[in-house]
Amino acid sequence: MGRASKEQAALNRVRVVETAARMFQEHGVAGVGIADLMAAAGMTHGGFYRQFACKDDVAAEACTHAMDRAVGYWSDIAARQSEESRLSALTDSYVAGNMAQHKCPMPALAGEMAREPIDSPVRQAFTQGVRGLADVLTGDGERERALRQLAAMVGAVTLARASSDPVFAAEILGAVRRMARP
Repeated sequence: MGRASKEQAALNRVRVVETAARMFQEHGVAGVGIADLMAAAGMTHGGFYRQFACKDDVAAEACTHAMDRAVGYWSDIAARQSEESRLSALTDSYVAGNMAQHKCPMPALAGEMAREPIDSPVRQAFTQGVRGLADVLTGDGERERALRQLAAMVGAVTLARASSDPVFAAEILGAVRRMARP
């Protein structure tokens, strides 16, 4: 059997990146091996090296993909809001969506990114994504308030996910939701 066409190779790359984004959010970059990633993508381990030079390459691309998806999701919500209700609507959606569906890579990857070298491509991709989300949250409003709320949102979801007490987790999330009210 011959090599995949250029079109199929491009589709394979997208499948690996999308699978990596999902798996890295669930298990962290360090918690996913190349063999497991490729098996989850329905491809062979050897196929990885036809697409990527190393795991860091796919991690950076997967991080960019996940963060771009989050920016798009936030932008859609923000576009339907008045400037006064933007922060509150995004906070409500973020807290509810992340607790139910784990949509955002920030809570899952922030700790791991802090241990990456500052010039790491995956850390740079993560930083660019956080900037994009901060820009959506800011809109025409006060940047400092938006950054405080972003940090509170990610921190609240991280703590709530890690808590063994669902009542306490709900208390944390509720406090952050109320903080965003106009």
